[in-house]
Amino acid sequence: MLRLSLLVCLVLSAAAFVTSVQHGNWTLVFRGQRDINQAVTDRWLSNNMHDDNPVSPSLAVHCYRLDMVISCPIHFRSHILDKWSNIDKVKFAIYNAGSEVKSIIFNGTRTTRINWFQKSRVLSSSWSSLDNDTGIVDFAFNSRQGPPQKRRFAINTYGGCQGDTTYFEIFDTAYDGCMTTYKLSLETYPRFLYSPFEARVRISAGPTVYKLADIFAVFVQFTAP
Repeated sequence: MLRLSLLVCLVLSAAAFVTSVQHGNWTLVFRGQRDINQAVTDRWLSNNMHDDNPVSPSLAVHCYRLDMVISCPIHFRSHILDKWSNIDKVKFAIYNAGSEVKSIIFNGTRTTRINWFQKSRVLSSSWSSLDNDTGIVDFAFNSRQGPPQKRRFAINTYGGCQGDTTYFEIFDTAYDGCMTTYKLSLETYPRFLYSPFEARVRISAGPTVYKLADIFAVFVQFTAP
């Protein structure tokens, strides 16, 4: 696991006069916070609602840090999601107790803010079995499982509640038809459920097998000018 540095840079681009949050050589476009009863989807798709450009002095620093020192009451959203262009790579990462536990790097060229998240665009993954896993049914921003379920950023298979397996998915509402079988409490949401292993886990095995992350984040790198 990668221990996070607490140094976060607020960068002013002289060319575009755009203030952004930088973590190393990655620009933060979204930081999802568990258990705040605000859907990730709603915030992600909310055009013209952003927390940078510039970063407000009133925005608490823990809303763009990646450790879990203090919970943030919102999902951090960048203006970049409104103008998704000149993207070279996208990083999807999840964090527990201040450490990055899993990540995937995607080819972000010629994508939208939705369709970059697909298996054919994976460049590298800390789930070592993902690249050659031909059994994945869902690899999408919106899971194929319809209402009342709201599962997002799903990388999974279907086998009924007892047989479902996953690398990762966001439970984005207070109810899911399989929550009892999964032994998953959704009294507060969202929940970021992931496999801590190299392969998919059977979700019905419960929280002794799957894990719940504190933070879900998406970053980008831009194409060279």
